[in-house]
Amino acid sequence: MSKQFSRVYVLDFFRGIAALGIIVFHVLGPYYKWLQSLYVLVDFFFVLSGYVLAKSMEVSSWTKVRTFIKKRAQRIFPMVLSALLFSEILRVTAILLNDSDKTQSILFGENRLINLLIAAALFQVFSFPSQLLLFPLWSLSAEWIVNIVGVVCRKFFRQIQTLVFISIGVTLFYASNYLGLLVSESSWAISLGRCLMCFGVGQAIQQMRKFESSKKTETAHMVLSIACSLPYLFLVHEFGQNALILAPLIFGYIVWSFSRRTGLFGQGRMKTISSHAGSYSYGLYVWHIPALGLCDVVLKKSDIKFSSTIMMNAYQFLGTLAMSIVLTFFVRKYIENLKFFKRKQSSS
Repeated sequence: MSKQFSRVYVLDFFRGIAALGIIVFHVLGPYYKWLQSLYVLVDFFFVLSGYVLAKSMEVSSWTKVRTFIKKRAQRIFPMVLSALLFSEILRVTAILLNDSDKTQSILFGENRLINLLIAAALFQVFSFPSQLLLFPLWSLSAEWIVNIVGVVCRKFFRQIQTLVFISIGVTLFYASNYLGLLVSESSWAISLGRCLMCFGVGQAIQQMRKFESSKKTETAHMVLSIACSLPYLFLVHEFGQNALILAPLIFGYIVWSFSRRTGLFGQGRMKTISSHAGSYSYGLYVWHIPALGLCDVVLKKSDIKFSSTIMMNAYQFLGTLAMSIVLTFFVRKYIENLKFFKRKQSSS
């Protein structure tokens, strides 16, 4: 990878912050309504993916298209499959301990096996098997599908591929969310539409980085982009999915602003922090739901008496975060290094 497109540590840092925000949403959102709009941070991940992968989508030949898809699979699936297996072990253990009709619940409850296979193939976005403990896989499923569609789309459309992405994304999102033409508000159309819109904007931003501006102007853009994100979270809280149409613009502005000036985040201790935040963000996102479930079981079995809801929430959040970090570390160190998953270092 060329120096011009070397690692942007500030975006690694933001990726870690976004993962932390999603954990806050799932752990504390049910207790505090003002945190419930943080689910929109998933769209931030979509924008970041589009930005990072824009230059690695090499499509000069079908061999390179297949190579791109293979490398993405080797990056994505080890963590997902490990977390799915872990989640199923938790579920089966709970059934064996508490359910009187164990065999029926384990094998056939709510199309269990079919939904598990769909999730393992990362096509969950089309089925939304919410009974799986690892239900956040819908967003990873959307991103995986967009990766495949994107590199093929780029092969055919080349220069206008980004415009095609955004156009298809807006059409899917608008048709489903506003016109109600495609099933329901939680349909696959909204999920893929969100991902396509954000992914396309992320790719467009990679192209926009070539436009230079003064350091003073860059600082103003960074401050303004963060300032815009705060009222936007309020809009999401008030208007729900209708406000998601603006997510690519808000998060795209942040990525564009900060990716142009990374000094502080690429030096000394902040460089290390940013690097770890980016490296662990994916694992934290995948693992935090099963970790939360395990944390709740541990807290319940330990019979700890909390003096307040805030204290209980603090234990839940810190326990979930700690378990997610440990599980991510284990998969990165032992599972991803297995010969079956081993991959060469790449820009993606």
